[in-house]
Amino acid sequence: MNFSQFPYCSPCYPSWNTKYKCWDYIKKDSQSIQFDYANEDFTTDAPIPVAPGLTISTVTLTNLKAGSAVSLNGLFLVNNNSATPGSIGVQIYKNSINSANIIYSAEIEIDGAGSDDLGQPIPVLYVDPIKLYEKKATYFLSVYKIDETDNLSVIGQATLTATAYGKATY
Repeated sequence: MNFSQFPYCSPCYPSWNTKYKCWDYIKKDSQSIQFDYANEDFTTDAPIPVAPGLTISTVTLTNLKAGSAVSLNGLFLVNNNSATPGSIGVQIYKNSINSANIIYSAEIEIDGAGSDDLGQPIPVLYVDPIKLYEKKATYFLSVYKIDETDNLSVIGQATLTATAYGKATY
């Protein structure tokens, strides 16, 4: 935070913040943060299909404001039961599972069996800027395998979080 606009404010001197009411001024102008998460449990292997669309996790935020940003963080584990490496595609869809609504896409290689492949972590990070007309957004974390012969599956915990940060004005 830039305290240059408030010459008597400093995070090192909280008593000054109280004396000059700077902290109250900053808090008043800040917008609230929204948060949603989904933890899914894939205790038994969930085979990954070739076609896109296996939804691992879904989150929804409401009351979004134009100009704010949604930070999306995901983590899930993939197991490869093939002797050779395999590849997956990871996507985040916004509002519906439709190829026109993909906001994030990546391809990731998964180690072959016997090469520390059990529960290989797949991290996902993306920031979605909110447009003027958007008031609500649902995000879908999805995975598919690229090669039909690969023997890949999702195993263990899968998490997706969405945090909306309001635009603060000082």
